[in-house]
Amino acid sequence: MESDAAFKALCAVAARWPETSFLSKLRVVFGSDLPTAAYQTLRRSLLDKTLELPRVELVTSGLMGHEAGYDNARRVIMVDRQLVSLAERDKSKAATLLVALVEEFGHHVDNLLRTGFSRQGGDGPRDEGTELAFTLYTQWQAPTPTTPFATYTRAGRTHRLSTDTASFKRALRRHTSEQDRADDAKAGPVQFFGAGRGHGKAGKSFGHESIEDALESSFPSREQRRQIYFGNWLRDYSQAIDPALIRPAGSKNISEGFTRDALTRVLDVLAREEFGNVPMFAVTPQKLGVYRPEEHIDNPHGIEDKSGDDKDFRKKCTEAEVDIDKATGMLNYIANRKGSWATSSAYIEQELCAAASIGNTPEGLRRLGHALHTLEDFYAHSNFVELLLIKLGYGDVYPWAHRKFPVPTPRYPLVTGKFGSNDIQVSLAYVLNENLTAKAGKKYVAGERSTSAKILLILAKDIPPEELDPKYVRMYERYLTFMEEFSRENPRLGKALDDVSKLLSALPNSILSSRAKNHATSVTKSQQEFLKNPAFLHPTHSQLAKDHDDHPLHLLAATLAMGAVRDVGCVMIEVWKKQRNRDDVIREALKYLVHPEDIQNTAKDGRAWILKPTLQWAKANPKQLQLLQKAAIINRQFTEFEHAQAKLRAHHEKYGEPEELLAQVRGTLERAQGWA
Repeated sequence: MESDAAFKALCAVAARWPETSFLSKLRVVFGSDLPTAAYQTLRRSLLDKTLELPRVELVTSGLMGHEAGYDNARRVIMVDRQLVSLAERDKSKAATLLVALVEEFGHHVDNLLRTGFSRQGGDGPRDEGTELAFTLYTQWQAPTPTTPFATYTRAGRTHRLSTDTASFKRALRRHTSEQDRADDAKAGPVQFFGAGRGHGKAGKSFGHESIEDALESSFPSREQRRQIYFGNWLRDYSQAIDPALIRPAGSKNISEGFTRDALTRVLDVLAREEFGNVPMFAVTPQKLGVYRPEEHIDNPHGIEDKSGDDKDFRKKCTEAEVDIDKATGMLNYIANRKGSWATSSAYIEQELCAAASIGNTPEGLRRLGHALHTLEDFYAHSNFVELLLIKLGYGDVYPWAHRKFPVPTPRYPLVTGKFGSNDIQVSLAYVLNENLTAKAGKKYVAGERSTSAKILLILAKDIPPEELDPKYVRMYERYLTFMEEFSRENPRLGKALDDVSKLLSALPNSILSSRAKNHATSVTKSQQEFLKNPAFLHPTHSQLAKDHDDHPLHLLAATLAMGAVRDVGCVMIEVWKKQRNRDDVIREALKYLVHPEDIQNTAKDGRAWILKPTLQWAKANPKQLQLLQKAAIINRQFTEFEHAQAKLRAHHEKYGEPEELLAQVRGTLERAQGWA
């Protein structure tokens, strides 16, 4: 790909202003730490158009889920090939690509200023790429490059990409917010643009799939990595199969949720949407399982015995399993296998043993994904990163523990958040709610049963007959079949019928948002219990979790998780090649379930690499460190929770109470009866 749009825009600005004014403006974007001579060299190279332009590569991997990135070491912009393909036919995607190219050109200019035009090195205090894109087109008023801004060759043909002014302005607003300009997403020498496969915030979001891009060196096949991620995905979504969301056997009250079988089949629909409609990605009760805290390194404190409802649900938590392991300072359920309780270390070993024995097959890759999910969650769900920062001298970081314990040396205990029913109903119900809403909004395709219709039919069949007469469910199924056959010739009518399906899909949304709303206040009480009780060891999942990209430690936790995942993947592939044995891969994984105080900065400690990126992050992010102090945490968490409650209330008001909506569903089906 070739693109000089950003270069031409910056050249025009350089030509418009005198040197003093232009250099002053550059310092705002790239930093005041750079010498004046570097900025003067940049200006001259813009005026005489001799600036070294970065090569642009189209890639299918290596971006950790992001849409574009800049490699400082190679001075290369990397762009996701799929984004380019979408940009050919979608002006909004083309606008996103244009903003990405401008941002990465900004990273390139910063790299030249620091390593080419000077020896300053380092990095600016903000995301200089995003800052340049924002400043160039809003404050410096460079003209919007709506004419072809990039060309690339495919199959011998040259393709020209362009967008329109309105689309570009929308993309610029979306990707250059104050938060985006303040936060610099980096992984090693690569700086990123765009939303990763995490929770959606531009430039700094990592989910389990993007973390597992670290496996690329051992598993270069994207298909194999997708099979590994499928195992990881299953563990994520097994959390929906929890007593808090599952209707008890024999209950006739739809407000209490859905059956395990129904939710499992819903997740099968979502999996086929995500991974493809092939047998290896089918979701069964055996593959999916149920929510088990040890699979996510969650604190089981407060869990009640629900094994009577389903034998796979765990029994009541005991005091012993949530006590401190005197040998490590970690809570027992993490890695102390001297008791009768389940531990995360035993689960990781179990899944790695299975993967090693089964071999490099879809099932073996899936079981590897199970184990990696738990290992990744160690960094996202515990106070490991906070304790590591404290070990490295950043004593103002809140440890999520009230005092040190003399086990085996003085240290704060390593804990994880308790993911009890309150957290589950507020967070999981909302997440599942959002998934159903998103799938329901998918574009209608004539002659094809929509995802929303598939999900609705599963859940409609799960409604007790006392709440919805089965004849209406059978009628609705006939009507769906009619829609698929008739709409091939009558797509407008099919679209109208699909709209009816989307209206009906509000029922599961109503049930889930209602359950989340009803329990939201309890989460606040659980959070206050930890903060106010000095003897209490058990913060909530919501307090500790770093899964979301708005947490100050999200990027650092993801970086550490990627390193651990990379190491385990390297050993597992050697096990499958008969170069190592299964005990080696177990040791490689379990060595990372460690208290930071036990990591030694020596060549013999295979975990010592963790110290360097953590120190680098701390030195580069003083403002983020301030957000990790207790007062800032309390203020942020309760502000965020108030926003979440407001969002839940709005969602609940949109759909109403399940009983009210169910009456509307019955009325709608009665009216639709004459159409089928």
